[in-house]
Amino acid sequence: MADDQEYFKRISYYAHTSRLGVFLGAGVTKDLTGGVAPSWPELLLLCGSAKPELKKVLGRLFEFDNKGAFKSVRNGFALPTVASILATNLVGGSAELKDLVAQVLSDLNLPSKTDGVKKKLWTEFFADANLGGIAFVTTNYERVLFRLAPNRFRVTLPSGTISILPAKHEALFLHGSIREPQDIVLTEEDYYQFNNQDSYVKRKFQTLLAERAFVLIGYGVADPNIKQILVARLREPERFRRDAFLCVRGKIDPDLRRQYETSFRIHILENLEIAGLLSGITKHLPLAVSMASQASNLHKVLEEAHAWSAGYIRNPLMLSEILATIDREDRSLNDSDVAEMLGEILDKKIAACREPGAWEQYEHLANWLVDLGARPDFDGVIGKWSEATKFSLSTAGGLMGQSWAAQSIWNSAPGRMGAAALLLLDALKAAPRKSGS
Repeated sequence: MADDQEYFKRISYYAHTSRLGVFLGAGVTKDLTGGVAPSWPELLLLCGSAKPELKKVLGRLFEFDNKGAFKSVRNGFALPTVASILATNLVGGSAELKDLVAQVLSDLNLPSKTDGVKKKLWTEFFADANLGGIAFVTTNYERVLFRLAPNRFRVTLPSGTISILPAKHEALFLHGSIREPQDIVLTEEDYYQFNNQDSYVKRKFQTLLAERAFVLIGYGVADPNIKQILVARLREPERFRRDAFLCVRGKIDPDLRRQYETSFRIHILENLEIAGLLSGITKHLPLAVSMASQASNLHKVLEEAHAWSAGYIRNPLMLSEILATIDREDRSLNDSDVAEMLGEILDKKIAACREPGAWEQYEHLANWLVDLGARPDFDGVIGKWSEATKFSLSTAGGLMGQSWAAQSIWNSAPGRMGAAALLLLDALKAAPRKSGS
């Protein structure tokens, strides 16, 4: 399995080429304000505390420590359920609760509470000349982060309100904003309506999922918003799913990690603070610039005037970038020079796999072969693809010396590859093979 530095290379490449999306949870604002911003349960508790008629209800819904501070939600209730219960105990129902959320967040005056060091980190990140356009999707209701660089964001709200000025980055308020409280997604009923009704914001959300790789930051592993996002991503056809990365501050249970990686096809970066993510992306942006420029050398390679560098061969995104360039140039895998070039790339990738400790290369190769098998012009490389697939299958698995990550990718092949490639894959699996052949 790829290590964190490998993931940073991928994320930075997406960030440079304007193909990165970032989901923002409550932890982002909490980190940016030095802990002043409330978590979701803390926000509901603050709202409830502002209404005397909710005092008894709060005691039944929340558990407190011996100092009276919030400890946990009782009875294992999901937070949308807690919000629904609070709303049913207000005369104005959910509308009153949403107004209360907006009022509480406004009264906290969070933009004035930003931590100087954290603010500087984000400001420098946005100002990096190598950074492409990023699509930020937030499940928060406030705008603290976006106020750090107000002219750099094109904001979209559930009401359809859209900034008309051009901007480098996008900001999509998936669950509403305190600017328009009645559009906030808060209660169980709100989530049901959001999930089952069509809207401009939801369509834009689905489009971004299909077009961009994503990083999720500021979420706890148990946050219901994570499941909503990941389930929505699974609704996309496998061939349209991009990389996804979940950043968590501590370590998570190994079984839960395996479940997320296997079921949701998401990479987990543990023990990673937001500052570490930003600095990791920034550190690798110069390399991303170099990698992106490599793809523009397609013509020179096809004319045999140049060859791809060894560093570029090891880049997990190399093949997708080259295939995109081939398509832009109206070329095909059936073109003999293109097929020959791709055959040489696969040979060099196999050589990279055989280098000591190159476990991530096995994962890259399996992904590349599945991606090639999804193309309508797959038959142009069928011979070399078969040879490389035999090698990949022989080195994929759960035994000592085999790649579990590559095996996971091959397990996903039926949902990603075309019929011809799948038939050939079944034949190759059935044929006797020697490990590492």
